[in-house]
Amino acid sequence: MFGIIKKIKNQASSNAGLEIGYCFYDIDGVLNIRSDWHKAYTFREDKVRILCRFCLKHNLIPVMTSTWRMGMDRHHPDKDLPHIRRILDTFQKYGIDSRYMTPKLRGEKRDAEINKFLTYHPVERYVIIDDDPGEYGHVSAHNVFTDSDIGLTDKVLEEAAGCIMT
Repeated sequence: MFGIIKKIKNQASSNAGLEIGYCFYDIDGVLNIRSDWHKAYTFREDKVRILCRFCLKHNLIPVMTSTWRMGMDRHHPDKDLPHIRRILDTFQKYGIDSRYMTPKLRGEKRDAEINKFLTYHPVERYVIIDDDPGEYGHVSAHNVFTDSDIGLTDKVLEEAAGCIMT
């Protein structure tokens, strides 16, 4: 689970002075696109690749906010559902080993779940990448939204880089 921290600390020498931060990410509309939604638990490898590249470049630990996370057992990876194994294996292929996810808070929006996570894992640097502002009770300067018909792009990640320090 903490392999990403070691990898990011090793990367830090090339990003001198950057503290570790978080990249909170959704999957539907970010790592896949609306036209993929007819088939459950589909993601696009090229979207995962550019998210991994972004996280490594900016010393960010990816944290899943998607409802997909309900299929992940943080403490017992052998109990992960197949779609979780597939996406985490793809993250590993691109150099990231992270099993971080926000808690599920019944009846709460994603921003409350992210704030709860940050209570236990505080950092100054983070960005939130999602496609649906309706999932948030409060949109902050840390939020970047994708177009669910296109998903994650380099242009979105350029905007996200500017939000990390906000």
